[in-house]
Amino acid sequence: MVLVGVITYFVPVSYSHKYSRYIDLTGFNKPYGIALALAGIFILWKSRSISVKYVNMICPKCEEAFKLGSSSGNRCPKCGAALEPLDGFYERHPECKADEDSEQGDGDNK
Repeated sequence: MVLVGVITYFVPVSYSHKYSRYIDLTGFNKPYGIALALAGIFILWKSRSISVKYVNMICPKCEEAFKLGSSSGNRCPKCGAALEPLDGFYERHPECKADEDSEQGDGDNK
């Protein structure tokens, strides 16, 4: 879009091979070219500044972690359970934390 704006600014007359017609923008080529170039620059700038924030989710059944959007419909792809936010998961489910602590303890005693 930026390139089309610059070309329109400097070359006011063009020919369309598809429609076999001349397009004459004499008198309007400078404002139209500037507007196209600025619109293109704005779109490029805006697309670079967009940041996607991912939310870490966890499955309460199989305790598999996912990023929001990496699974379909906020469901676990393995067991189909509804995903929960990872932040505060072990405070809401202390039994899962106790299970994890006991599994780590078993590995140390061997």
